[in-house]
Amino acid sequence: IVMGGSFNRIALKNGTTTTQRHLAAFELATGDFVQEFRPSIDGNVLAIAPVPGGRAAVIAGKFSSYNGTAKRNIARINLPSGALAPTFTATASGRITTMARTGERLFVGGAFTAINGRARAALAELDLRTGAPNPDFRIGVSGYRGGEVTGARVIAIGLTPAGDRLVVMHRGETVGGQTRGGAAIIDVSRRREPTLTSWQTDQWPSWDTVGITDGEVSPDGSYFVVTNIKGNVPPNHDTVIAFPTAGGAGVRPLWITQ
Repeated sequence: IVMGGSFNRIALKNGTTTTQRHLAAFELATGDFVQEFRPSIDGNVLAIAPVPGGRAAVIAGKFSSYNGTAKRNIARINLPSGALAPTFTATASGRITTMARTGERLFVGGAFTAINGRARAALAELDLRTGAPNPDFRIGVSGYRGGEVTGARVIAIGLTPAGDRLVVMHRGETVGGQTRGGAAIIDVSRRREPTLTSWQTDQWPSWDTVGITDGEVSPDGSYFVVTNIKGNVPPNHDTVIAFPTAGGAGVRPLWITQ
């Protein structure tokens, strides 16, 4: 098990502690801390995407170096050594908070404006092997509505089981230049022609804030769930909200728990 976050120390099974910042590994069967996996990273790891075969993973977050090598906010590492995979050269201008993978396609979301120097508004598709951005995926998020900062913010993304729909949960107003407050669904079935679907909800009125803090697509892909901590329109504040992935304009929640 590889875990990331904002921690500085690990408590071991024998009651002692050891310094290990932001990234650590444990044996699945025993829970033992993997002593040989001791990477040095200078910032928080916010998302981890496993690579098929279990011998590598992509880590992302808000950091600038990994084991002394300059790496901006995303890196691919080999397992269990933790060594950098040199062929993966992606770099992000800002933090990456969420990732989703299907095959050799890696989708990333966060608060960045560029990947590898190419303009990307908080959302991008990368090659899992090289980190190169897909030149045909240029659907971005704009119009931040979170309240306290500026700039687009993608909070969570998820793929349906077939890998053909990308659910984007965000604190913005528009996706791909069209109004999609809070959430949107992108058809990614064709790598060269990703398209924004007609799915849209009016759950967050345009004049109100969007307070999504996390989200996840259901195992069968029929719905997705978000947590929401802001909003003046009842019952958005401090809620868990489920939406169907099917539908067009004016999609209503399946359920809301406050």
